[in-house]
Amino acid sequence: MIRALRALPVLLTRAQKRDFILLQGLFLISAFVEVAGIASIAPFIALLSNPEIIETNAIVNGIYTELAFESVNKFFFAFAALIMVTITTSNLISAFTMWRLFGFSMRVGAALQTTIYKNYIHNDFVFFSMNNSSRLTSTITQEVPRFVYNVVQPLCELISKLFVVLIILIGLIYIDILMAFLAFLIVGGTYLFIFKILRWRLVAHGNTITIINDKKIKLLNESLGGIKEVKLLGTEDWYEAQVRDANEKVLRSGAFISLAGDMPRFIVETATFLAILFLALYLLYYSGSPSEVISVLSLYAMAGYKLLPSMQTIYKSFSLIKANGGIVPQLVEEVANSALPQNGQATEQADLSEIKVDKIRLDGVNYRYPEASENALTNLNLTIEPNTIVSFVGSSGAGKSTAVDVILGLLTPDKGQLIVGDTVVAKGNVKSWQKHLGYVPQSIFIVDDTITANIAFGIPPETIDIERVKQAARLANIDAFIEALPEKYDFHVGERGSQLSGGQRQRVGIARALYHNPEVIIFDEATSALDSVTESQIMKEIKKLSSFKTIIMIAHRLSTVINSDKIVYFTNGSIADEGTYQELLNGNEGFASFVKHDEKNMTNSKCHTD
Repeated sequence: MIRALRALPVLLTRAQKRDFILLQGLFLISAFVEVAGIASIAPFIALLSNPEIIETNAIVNGIYTELAFESVNKFFFAFAALIMVTITTSNLISAFTMWRLFGFSMRVGAALQTTIYKNYIHNDFVFFSMNNSSRLTSTITQEVPRFVYNVVQPLCELISKLFVVLIILIGLIYIDILMAFLAFLIVGGTYLFIFKILRWRLVAHGNTITIINDKKIKLLNESLGGIKEVKLLGTEDWYEAQVRDANEKVLRSGAFISLAGDMPRFIVETATFLAILFLALYLLYYSGSPSEVISVLSLYAMAGYKLLPSMQTIYKSFSLIKANGGIVPQLVEEVANSALPQNGQATEQADLSEIKVDKIRLDGVNYRYPEASENALTNLNLTIEPNTIVSFVGSSGAGKSTAVDVILGLLTPDKGQLIVGDTVVAKGNVKSWQKHLGYVPQSIFIVDDTITANIAFGIPPETIDIERVKQAARLANIDAFIEALPEKYDFHVGERGSQLSGGQRQRVGIARALYHNPEVIIFDEATSALDSVTESQIMKEIKKLSSFKTIIMIAHRLSTVINSDKIVYFTNGSIADEGTYQELLNGNEGFASFVKHDEKNMTNSKCHTD
């Protein structure tokens, strides 16, 4: 737990560290006023039980005489009014302190969620291939709130109540050091003993919550994201059982942590009241004066009134921090592994927007994925002329998608270069290169919004150029369909484009790629999931685009690449050959065999369909 708390400052900004220090000062002031309000009740009770104290006590008598009270009753009323003002002030300060505490912890949580999300979203593409999105989602939506509610808030409450306990103990030591020692031994010792017994179980249950939360998010994403397959395969009950089991484990661990935090209160309260009862009998036996017993008991009863809840809060805070402190190193690692420079600003990008995109070249490119034993690309040399259609073909794992990711600037070659015109594309200018690119994947990501929002994806609504949206729709040949809709471009397409057909979703994807008027468009098996008629229609639109744009395609069906200006045939991460369809068919046995295999698959597919 101490190690987790030492790492805590890494998660706070400079302003938050300053606010945390100022909060401690507010805690101290609140503690003094809170103890003063309660402490004033004991002498008031002593005066009520023995009014002669006004005459016998020099301090009380001096106040009574100096303020010239007309009677003892008026003195009592004035004393009671002072107590009420003190306690009211104490409560107001306590309420203000809690407001500041919760505000501070919420700001910490909001800033931390934003920081971690910024680190994720600005990280390189490989990061996302190495990390499950469910874990990333869980960290932001589950672990950061746990950190706020179960580490930051308990820590602040612990410090606040620690001030109260210290002030009370100092007061009791001043009055009777032996009784102060006994009070601390009974209350503090009991809590410490219970904490020592439970601490490792608290850690285990806290770790269980972290692990199961990740698993639960993963299950929810899988089942809801793949609902069609879940329905068809009849796996609803299995997923329901898995989620129910995960919920029960989290609830059991959460219940244990809550119970461990609250249970000692009953033991300590019992022990404390028995001690006060024993003290009353002891004083009555040895002093014989009920008024003296009442005076002493009222003092310790008022001390216990604040001491017990404060010690309970301290213990519960310790328990929560112990159980949930394991998430602190995880969050520290997430913050430390930032994709951004220390000043929080993205790397400055060179401006290529005014440079005409000419040839695209891969020059001796090698690439190996992290933790892979072999290269995904080896010595790749390729030239793509402007305003041509170049298609990548080859079996699965041949390197087509990796080559495209290098061209997209998503992967940085281990060796070799990506060259556009005369400019080498590297980390310093990759963002500027990507401004020239449009990308149409096999599975188009459709948001549950309007057609306009989907075509102008990622653009703030107030800055969307509707004329560019319409132009992109015309080029993608989906404008007639949109204009026939009741709400036209404001039509909501549903979650994942449920209101659109497969071909319409692909055309929206093409329109999205065209919205920014890119000079290069990459189709990543963009027609492989479509029927042959729809695929043929879309290929005609792609052919039209090639008259003024460079088209790069990863082809699933060889029938779609016959009319390409160049076909690049990949095998084992290398380019085996390149040329027109007929050139490769006549001059490369591997490609010819690949074509025959594809034709056989197409024939079988048609037979099954018929």
